[in-house]
Amino acid sequence: MTANQLENDLLLSSATTLGGHEKVARINELIQKKIDWAYLVQMARRHGVMPLLYWNLKDIHFETVPEGVVEELCNEYRINMIRNLFLTAKLFNLLDLFQANGISVIPYKGPTLSVLAYGDISLNHFGDLDFIVQKHDVLRAKELLLSEGYRSEYVLPPDQEVAYLHHECEYNFFDDHRKILVELHWDIVQKYFSCHFDVNKLWDDLKPVSLLGRQVMTVSPEQLLLILCLHHGGKHQWETLGWIADVAQLISHCEDMDWEGVINQAAELGMERMLFLGLYLAKDM
Repeated sequence: MTANQLENDLLLSSATTLGGHEKVARINELIQKKIDWAYLVQMARRHGVMPLLYWNLKDIHFETVPEGVVEELCNEYRINMIRNLFLTAKLFNLLDLFQANGISVIPYKGPTLSVLAYGDISLNHFGDLDFIVQKHDVLRAKELLLSEGYRSEYVLPPDQEVAYLHHECEYNFFDDHRKILVELHWDIVQKYFSCHFDVNKLWDDLKPVSLLGRQVMTVSPEQLLLILCLHHGGKHQWETLGWIADVAQLISHCEDMDWEGVINQAAELGMERMLFLGLYLAKDM
């Protein structure tokens, strides 16, 4: 057995709400063995799946988990839930701000992904708020965020800003006091990627999602799946287990996914391999 194989197996089994009786039996089997809890918690935190680890262990296994670990899991779950609720409130504030100033935006990932993929805003770990904005509205949206006390990642003279908007795909803004990161995206990845995702088509394929009792329009599950595979996979090489869990959860919770449409669009975009790799990882892990 390789080093930390037990812990890695337990982490994989616990990084999802899926699996039913087979998963529970596997967790029961692993939990009876000598687990390096410090390593397990460290890896769960690193891979953004601490809420899922807590959720899988809380009901039936806490009696076998060391008391200090139980306290740590409970505290981190509570902190993550409070943070997610806080960020969702900020999402609502920003949506109202943009709407009041005639700027159309699409929230995606973050709170909306939590509901679409996990059915519970507390089970996902996210640290920022992402909006898709039409390119011609980026600078107006930027000025609004600056007026609200956000700080731009870059302070560029006009000519350099024009070049930045042409070659890049996002603008980052920070609220240093509240530790909030807001990302404005006018594209999904930079232009040097071989595939180019046409964000303009997203506006014609929006779906409502109920977010803490408020209806919010976001990208369709089909478009979100492609975005996740392009961004998490193509751009960031699936750095964390949580990103793979997002794909598995989204597929499971959207049973009426238009697979023919997804595959056809992936072929048109030249990202079939990115899509299929994401699907393979979601199934295999």
